[in-house]
Amino acid sequence: MPEQVEAELARVCSSKHFLNAPQLVKFLKYSVSCTLNNEPDRLKEYTIGLEVMKRRGDFNPKEDTIVRTDANRLRSKLDAYYQAEGRDAALRIDMPKGGYSAVFVVPRDDHPISPASAPSKAPIPIPSMAPAPQVRPDRVLIL
Repeated sequence: MPEQVEAELARVCSSKHFLNAPQLVKFLKYSVSCTLNNEPDRLKEYTIGLEVMKRRGDFNPKEDTIVRTDANRLRSKLDAYYQAEGRDAALRIDMPKGGYSAVFVVPRDDHPISPASAPSKAPIPIPSMAPAPQVRPDRVLIL
């Protein structure tokens, strides 16, 4: 599984969507690495500010919103990537709102979602060490 994640991470980071976004690539790699290595304590806003954004020790996340701002930009770029270049990816890397952990999602081809069936289809989560994020009904969360 980590090999699949690393391969998908390489595809995402080398895509045209991330070509001119080295800070977001660094953030994504950091998030994926911490998630794969089960290091949730390193995925805190303050720690990310120091380690990824290279802020000084007096960094105050309440005053400097760089981590939240870049997390939102990263989520948008990931969405754009998976709507275009990565639309056929066998594995998707996401960062759900409310945290900085990466999640790895496998599209469920066997259960296409239609408006009539969407309410009755529930995601099939696979146990993980991270808190369960919101998952779209047409996807399966894996770690």
